[in-house]
Amino acid sequence: MYKTHNLPNTRIDVADALRGIAVAGIILYHSVEHFNIFTQEPITHALACDQSFS
Repeated sequence: MYKTHNLPNTRIDVADALRGIAVAGIILYHSVEHFNIFTQEPITHALACDQSFS
C-alpha cells in the first residue's frame, strides 16, 4: 500500500471545492440541454453550420 511517510498535504481544499462545483454545474447544464427539460420547443441553432446537419 502507498504510504506518504508523514508528508504534509499539499492539496488546496478551496480549489478542489470550486472544481467540484464547476463540474457539477457543467453536468447540470448539459443534462438540461440534452434532455430538453424546461421547454418543449425545438432547439434553435445559433450557427448556420449547425442547421445544415439537422
